[in-house]
Parts: sequence; C-alpha cells; structure tokens
Amino acid sequence: MFRSVDMSYLQVLLPSAVAEEFADQMARRDIMQFTDLNEDFQPFQRKYTADIIKIQEIERQVKAMEELLDSYEIARDTDIRGEDLVEEKRPSDASQIIEGIGKDIGDAYKRLKEQSNVEQELKKQLSQQKDSISVLQQIDQFLQSENEAQALLRQQRDQQLAAQKGADDSRSPSSVPLLEVTGRDDHGLQYADQRDVGFKYFAGVVTIGQRVSFERQIFLTSRGNSFIQFDESGANEEDKIPFVVFFLGDQLKRSFKRLCQFMNIQICYESDDERSREDLLQEANSKRNDFYRIHTATSNQLEREMKDVSNKMKGWKIALSQEKAIRITLNKFSINQGNNFLRAEGWCPTAAQDVIREILDEVTRNKGVGRPVVQDANPRAGSEIVPTHFETNGFTATFQTIVNTYGVPRYKEFNPAVPTIVTFPFLFAVMYGDVFHGSFIFMAGLFLLIGTAIGDWTHSRDDNTRSAANARYLICMMGAFAIYCGLIYNDAMSIMINGFNKSQWGYGFDTDVTVAGVPSVVYFQKRGVYAFGIDPVWHGLDNQLTYENSLKMKLSVIIGVTQMTYGLFLKLSNHLQEGDMISVFFEFVPQFIFMMAFFGYMCFLIIYKWCIDWTTSNLPMTPSLITVLIKMILGIGSVPEEVQVFPVANTQRMVQLILVILMAVSVPWMLVFKPFLMRSKHNREMEARRLLGVGLDVEQPAIQQGGGGYGQLLDEQHGDVDDEEREEKYQAEQKKGGGGHGHGHGEEFEFSEVMIHQMIHTIEFVLGTISNTASYLRLWALSLAHAELSEVFYNQTIGSSFGMAGKPTALQIITNTVAQFVFLMATVGVLLVMDVLECFLHALRLHWVEFQNKFFYADGIPFKPFSYRLIFEED
Repeated sequence: MFRSVDMSYLQVLLPSAVAEEFADQMARRDIMQFTDLNEDFQPFQRKYTADIIKIQEIERQVKAMEELLDSYEIARDTDIRGEDLVEEKRPSDASQIIEGIGKDIGDAYKRLKEQSNVEQELKKQLSQQKDSISVLQQIDQFLQSENEAQALLRQQRDQQLAAQKGADDSRSPSSVPLLEVTGRDDHGLQYADQRDVGFKYFAGVVTIGQRVSFERQIFLTSRGNSFIQFDESGANEEDKIPFVVFFLGDQLKRSFKRLCQFMNIQICYESDDERSREDLLQEANSKRNDFYRIHTATSNQLEREMKDVSNKMKGWKIALSQEKAIRITLNKFSINQGNNFLRAEGWCPTAAQDVIREILDEVTRNKGVGRPVVQDANPRAGSEIVPTHFETNGFTATFQTIVNTYGVPRYKEFNPAVPTIVTFPFLFAVMYGDVFHGSFIFMAGLFLLIGTAIGDWTHSRDDNTRSAANARYLICMMGAFAIYCGLIYNDAMSIMINGFNKSQWGYGFDTDVTVAGVPSVVYFQKRGVYAFGIDPVWHGLDNQLTYENSLKMKLSVIIGVTQMTYGLFLKLSNHLQEGDMISVFFEFVPQFIFMMAFFGYMCFLIIYKWCIDWTTSNLPMTPSLITVLIKMILGIGSVPEEVQVFPVANTQRMVQLILVILMAVSVPWMLVFKPFLMRSKHNREMEARRLLGVGLDVEQPAIQQGGGGYGQLLDEQHGDVDDEEREEKYQAEQKKGGGGHGHGHGEEFEFSEVMIHQMIHTIEFVLGTISNTASYLRLWALSLAHAELSEVFYNQTIGSSFGMAGKPTALQIITNTVAQFVFLMATVGVLLVMDVLECFLHALRLHWVEFQNKFFYADGIPFKPFSYRLIFEED
C-alpha cells in the first residue's frame, strides 16, 4: 500500500485453439495488462475484427428489442455489470457461441417484429371502428345545423351565379369559383353541371393537432364554400375529435376526400351512402367486436413472447459482452507460426506470474495442443513506463480514488493515499468541528456501514447508492474527526458544554472598579486547566470571538507547516527509493532548511508564547508574532524591545541571525549545485559507455529498478539479439540522445533546459511555501464561518424562544413551532449539506495542491488489466 507492487513484463506464447479460453480466465482474475502488438495493422487486418463486427450487429438487434419491450411496457432486468460477466461461466464448447446466439436473437427479433406489426395493424383497425361508432352515434348532433348550413351554402351559390351573369366578357379564370369548374363555355371556361350541385356532407375524426390545419385547408380548397363543425367535447383517449363538413357538389367531395387521404384523416360516414346509419353502426359494432377478440389474442401472445425474450435477454447480453471483450483483447496478440500460435505481452504483478502459468496449464490440459511458454521480457517501445498498481480493499479504495482523481503515482513512488486516510478527514474536521453536526455525519456513516453489511449496497444497481456505500468509511471517519475537533473547540451547535472536570475559572466582584455603581466582574483561575478542549467559561464573553480566532488561526498555521514538512520527508523517501542522492543533498536538504528556518521558527514561537506565564514574565512588552517575523527579515541582527520573545535578547538575536543566513544560503544551494552535478554525472556515464563498448549498457531499463530478474526480449524466432542489431540499436540511441528509462530520463541532456527547470522549481518552492502556508488559513476561516452560522441560526430561531417566561400564549406556541422548523431547515440545508460539501472541497484542495506538490508528480500510468469488472467503467 505504501508503494506500488512489483511489476513484471511477460511474454506469453500459447496455441490459438485455447486463446479464447485463456483470455476469458484472465478477464476474471484482473492480473495482466496486455500490450497491443498489432499497432501497425489496420483494424480490418486483424484476425478477430470480423467476429467483433458480427457481435455489434447482434447487439443492435438486442437494443432494438429492448426498445420494443419498453414501448409495450414489459418489465425487464437487462442491465448488466462487470460482476455479472465474472459470475456467468462461459460454455466449455464455445467455438460456435456467436453463431448460436446470433441465430437465437435473430429469430426472436424477427418473430417479435412481425407480431408487433400485426398487433399494431389490428390496433389501428380497432381504433378506426371505434371512431366510426363514435361518429355515427354523434352524427345527429351535427345534423341539427344541417338546415342552417344548407341555407348558407345555397345563398353563397346564388350570389356567385348572379355575379357570373353580370360579368359577361370580363370574366377571367381567376374569378370563377371552384364550384363551377366542371364544363366549358364559348370562352373556354368550365362551368358546373347543375345536376352535380347538391347539398352534401361527410363526417370523420381528426386529431387535435391537425384540427387547425385541416380547417384551414378545407376553407382554401372550397374557397369558403363549405361549412365545418367540430365536437371538441367528444375527444377520445387518442385526442381525436369528431367533425362534419357540409358542402355543395361532387367536385368538392372528391377534393375533400383527396385532402383527407393526404392528411391521413379518417372519414367515417358520407351523406350519399346507400346504407342507413343504423346498418353502418351495426356493422361497425360487429367489426369492433371481431377486431377486439383478435387484437386481445394477438396482444396476449405477443406479451408472452416478449416476457420470454426478456428473461433470456440478460444472458444474451452477458455472453455477447464476454465474447466481444475477449476478441478485442485477442486482436492485440500477434500471430506466429502459421496461425497455430499467438504471442501476447504485457504487464502483470510479479506475484501473479504463477497464477498465469496455472491458467495456461488449465486451459491446455487434455486439449492435444502444444505447451504454452511464459517468460520475462523487456518492454516494447511505447510500453517502457511501468504501470502503477496498489492492492486496495473496501476501506482504502475510497482514499486511493481521491488521490487517483488528481493523478496516479509513479511506479514505486510513495502512495499519498496512505497519509490521506488520516489527514483528509482530520483537515475536514478542523473546518467543520462541531459535536452536534459531526454526530449526524458519523451516524450517516454508520448507517451506510450497517446497510452495506446487511444489504450489500456496494453492488447496488443504483449509482448513487453504490457511490455512497463505497464512501462509507470516509464519511464515518469525517464524522468521528468532526466530533473530536468539536470537543477540542468545545462547540456543539455554537453552545459550549461544561463537561469533563467542569470549568476551571471562577469569578468575583471588584468593589474598587464599578460600572454604574455595580462592582465589575473579575475572572480568576481556580485549580488547573479544563480537561479537554477550550474551557466553557469563554462562552458568551465579549472577547470570545477574538480568543477563538487567535487560537484557530495559529493552529491552522501549525497544522499546515507540519503537513508540508511531512511532505518533504516523503520526498526524501522517494529520493532514497530511487537512489537519487543528488536530489537528497541538493534538493531536500536546502528545502528542509528553508522551511524550518522561517516557518518552523514561526511555529516554535507560537508554541513558545503559549508556554509563557505572562503574569510573571519579565519581558518588556507582549510581542506580536507577525512583527517578530517581519523584523527578523528586515532588521537583521537587531531585536527591539517590542519583538523580544526570549528572556535574553542576545540569544534571540543570534538564533534569528543564523536562521536568516541559512535561508539565504538554501536558495542558491537549491538552484546551482544540482544542474552542474547532473551534467557531470551524465558526462561520466557517456565516457563509461564509450570506454566499455556499445554492447554494455550502464543504465538499466526502468523495469529492472523495481527488483527481480528479467530475461532478454526475444525476437520473432525466439533467438538472441546479435551484435549487429545491438550496434544498430546503440547508434539509434546515440542519435536520440542516449537510452533512458521512465519519466523523461531518456531524453538528451541539455544543461540550459535543466538549469531553467531548476530555476523555476526553486522559485516555485520559495514562493509556494509562503502561499501554501497562507492557504492553510482556510482551516481557520471555514471553522469560523461554521461557528458563526451555527450561532446565528440558533440564536435567531430556537434560542430566542427559551427566554419566554410565564404560561405560553397561542402566538408564542406558533412562533416557537415556526422557529423550530426554520432552524431544522437551515441546519440541514446549510450546515449539513452545503457546509459539508464546502469543507470537503477545501480539504481536497489542501491535499491536491498544498500537500502533494511537495513530493507527488501525479504523472504515473495506472495499471489497467484486462478485466470483465472494468469493461463498463472504461466505456
């Protein structure tokens, strides 16, 4: 957990006949990250691409069936997780599994699609019969306005005929109403045949959305020579309303019918129908009953089919996901010896090599195939950087996620998640310290712990439930630390608790000093100190806020400097792990001296002042720490009386002078020495290579730094690399600036670039220590904000109701109830939600920026093994 596990780069040669079974077993163990050996090939040139395309086609059919099930509201449980793929065993004879699943899914999809189309057609016809019955039953209501419509249309027709006779030769085609255009006169214009002009109507149904456009098209088609009515009160469950259109002549009838056909509007009854409405109604009822019986039987059969398919669909999806993942991984393997063997390479934990060999033995046993080969190898180009892998459990996984969200540690770099387990909830609690509010967070964490233990919430299909369950230990620790810091602050909802050994302060009356004739109150210390935290005597005093601000601000600085110093020692451990003694003596040492010479001295002064008994002190004045530090830098070698802290001024002067000199020396120490030493080391290595020969590499590959022996990388014929290839490789390395290993060490040495980088790094550290220390003051600021919000919410709501005397009135009861409700809403909404989130984010920032930048590069490569569990997370 402190550092990543040892990793090995393996080369596996296995028979192609057992490759799928091998990949399946590896996906269940999560132990190997395969390298793509076919990067130079196009996707269509890879062996298993055709199978992947076939699987994707089958998945599209499955998705279409899911949409079909949803449209019929068929309950289904077809969502799959990585755990489902692990639990589902792959068939032992899986050679034709894709074809089998494809055939089953194709048949089911075809069958469901056909039955769905039949059901939809029957449903449409049933709906049409219902609409016809509705219109035929309501037609009498429409015909009450028949006489009015007939008179209106007749009047319009007579007016048009009169206008026609008076026009004579001035007539033009545009002035002829559409009602008249059926025959030709001497001028070539068409006139209506009087025998075709009769009062007619038809009725049907139209959707509410089509109503306005249909009414407008009827008016335009007839040029106003029609009368239409709608019965909006007769709308059915499909939002269809009956209508009737009155008009004159068969010409308009034909135009209207074409319009209804174009707009897909059903006509249920026509005035010139030879059968009576009673016969039509009886026929419609008969058809409706027939269609209802057929539709019901079809729907029931379709529902049974869909439920049967729904029960099988999850298994299909699991099998398809397994086969697709297996073939995507196998496409990374290279083909050797005439398609009979596949070669795989990749990273795995060193401890898992025996497991891989056991898997190979298991999949090849009694199969009549060649024996597989597993051996160490040097990583291929592009895979030189060793991936980072930490073994985590339910407790540490959340903290590791917090670190990895910012960046992954380098291989064998100290894992920041280890101190984060304690420091993250502690820094949160410093900002949120409150016994009352912290108890709610702690109880929420306990609830998640119990629920996860009983209900296995970490495997819930609900993302929010699963995320909360995964963070159960973090939430519980945040609550516990908040209670702890609340006891130190003696703060419970802005109220101090007079517990433990009771307040150690008493008070008396000074008769010599009076205010308005009343003796003033004088506080005095009785026996000792309050057992734990702040003495409750401070509650309600005028200088309570001043005292708490001073205390919390100084605690924030001490915590910040302590954590940053701890980060420097973690950097030291990284340097020692890498064997980089140059960085130890010319980076860590001057940085530590600079940190301690100023900020360490500041923390010492804070604690030293707390230890002074000012009632017996002989110091000339009470010094301000800020003034002491300013005078230390600006007034080197002098200690005025207002900044004297030590009993002997000369001692303080000597100490501060030494510290300032150390600060001044540490900056060039960081800046100058390391670049020159790195150049000298590089030159010595190049000279050693030149003298010893090209066949010997002084600098070993990065993988060998992790411990353990590794063989030479084998070529395609599994032979050793000859001297000519070694010579070519060395020449190529020389052109690139020399071989190197991991994280930029292989680049050509440029002294100017190294010097500039070191200068930036030095400036960043010097200024960063100041800004980072100031940034830790957010611990004090947010703690102050939480305390003040708690006090305001309490005093302005339920706190004011405690002062009511006598028998409560109805108004007081109502006021008290409202105050309690407001207090509850403010506490939950602001202090238990918003403030928790705010403190969480600030604790996150302090770790990511102020703490981890002292030792953490965050540019490592995460270990991503081929795993069924991680398939959907990567997607």
